[in-house]
Amino acid sequence: VTLGSGGSTLSTVAVETLIGGSGLDVVTLGTGGTTVRIIGIETIIGGAVTDVITVGSGGITVQAHALETIIGSEGFDLVFLGGAGSTLLASALDILVGGAGRDVVTLGSDGNTLLLRGIETLAGGVGSDTVTIGDTGTTMLVSAIETLTGGSGLDIIALGSGGGTLMVSLLETLTGGVGSDVITVGTLGATLVANALETLLGGTASELVFLGSGGSTITVSGIDTLIGGIGTDVVTLGSSGNTMLLRGIETLTGNSGVDVLTLGNTGNTATVSLFETIVGGLGSDLVTLGSVGNTLLVSGIETLVGGTDTDVVIIGTAGGTVLALGIETLIGGTGLEVIFTGSVGATLTVSGADFVVGNTGTDVLTLGSAGNTTTIRGIETLIGGAGSDLAILGDTGNTLTLGSGVEILVGGVATDVVTIGTAGTTLLTRGVETLIGGVGIDMITLGDTPNTITVTGIETLTGGAGTDIVFTGSAGVTMTASGVEFLVGGTGSDVVTLGGSGNTVFTRGIDTLSGGAGSDVAILGDTGNTLTLGSGIEILVGGTATDVVTIGISGATLLTRAVETLIGGTGNDIITLGDTPNTVTVSGVETLVGGANTDIVFT
Repeated sequence: VTLGSGGSTLSTVAVETLIGGSGLDVVTLGTGGTTVRIIGIETIIGGAVTDVITVGSGGITVQAHALETIIGSEGFDLVFLGGAGSTLLASALDILVGGAGRDVVTLGSDGNTLLLRGIETLAGGVGSDTVTIGDTGTTMLVSAIETLTGGSGLDIIALGSGGGTLMVSLLETLTGGVGSDVITVGTLGATLVANALETLLGGTASELVFLGSGGSTITVSGIDTLIGGIGTDVVTLGSSGNTMLLRGIETLTGNSGVDVLTLGNTGNTATVSLFETIVGGLGSDLVTLGSVGNTLLVSGIETLVGGTDTDVVIIGTAGGTVLALGIETLIGGTGLEVIFTGSVGATLTVSGADFVVGNTGTDVLTLGSAGNTTTIRGIETLIGGAGSDLAILGDTGNTLTLGSGVEILVGGVATDVVTIGTAGTTLLTRGVETLIGGVGIDMITLGDTPNTITVTGIETLTGGAGTDIVFTGSAGVTMTASGVEFLVGGTGSDVVTLGGSGNTVFTRGIDTLSGGAGSDVAILGDTGNTLTLGSGIEILVGGTATDVVTIGISGATLLTRAVETLIGGTGNDIITLGDTPNTVTVSGVETLVGGANTDIVFT
């Protein structure tokens, strides 16, 4: 049937082809159901039963009401749905515009490329369907569509329950269904709110993704920026490697590729696993490492908590101040690093860090093998590495057990008490107030600044270029001392041998003193001394109080003055009195030679 040019309004029954004229043609189909081919019809209204409309080859612009199926042509087909709402099977249309009612559209099975707007529900067919949303904005339920591109309006898309694989671009909100939804962001990029999606894959453009407030468990790959919602978000990265800016994610797991994570500036609390690089933002970031063990480069993280396995953390070149809890190995960079340990204590290996500050727990710090210059405070045990290690003690005072491998130890301005471990050590130190040796052989050299130090259990002590005042501890010492200016014994039994290079030492309270191979001058302090003198002392000067000196069994050749009592030993003792007046009681001395002044000798 061909309609005239004046426009027609008619009802049809059992017409196979209907061709409109140049006027406005309005056609109502009969109630028995119709299959009709139309050309040039402006409005078509379906009947009570199923109506199938095929558009002729020239294309059409038509208002369609209450149709069940419409099939487009090779031409350009623009279909407007009526205001009452439609449930429609559509194939091969170019543009489909919904009406005021609720429109439910299913696309045909041959695949479709379609621009639409105002559709509430859209289901794809078995073919590949590419859908572009118009610019007025759409709220739509979508199923089985392969490609969906938003317009300039606000597009809110919910996915159906069957799950799907969908490429999207320029959508504002996308909510997954109960099935598994795999979403790829197209090359146009996206600023997207994503709810309840299982997988989200980025494209070559820039993607900014906000996770919804209900919390998400999602795998993402290639997304540039990911921002969590108020719920708990669990994110796993894809295996191809990712560089991502992230904020507000609670749990984040990397994959087999190289993953670089930058945290947003609002502060973050996150659990992460299998990342290669994490960069903190301007806010305070607390990062907990997962249980699988991590080797990680970090920058700008304020608090870092290790997992149950072994974690190796490298601090980036910018340095940083970090609270490290449960980390096994921490490696500093070229910047300034300040490491704080937590209150539960730490067993930590550190390399290249500038400052390590302990807490109320017991902290055991081992320095890495490359050699270190590190300032420490509040650390209970310090062990050096294979390289040359310089440890500087902080100014709040320290009580420290020193293991092997530290070459130089510098005390702070407060009181430092250092106990050497069982392995013994060779150490250059200054500024330490108390040094307690272990069961091994301890060889201590004092630095060139003046030192006032109490030592116990040290086998060899060498003074520096400054004035060194050495006190022995209450347990007594058996020690070789060289280059020490003042040597003061304690309540225990102190046996001191002077080193071989020659010494001038002021001493008091030492029980046994022997000289070395050089020329040794011992000057006794003014509190009075009871001293056993071994061999090798060339000059002995008494103090203002009463000094009682017993010469050991090997005999002595000695110049002495101001000693009140001198008792020889079983060896041959040759004693010369100094040129100041002397009043001395002697016994067991084989040879006694007076000095230039008046000497009074009692036997």
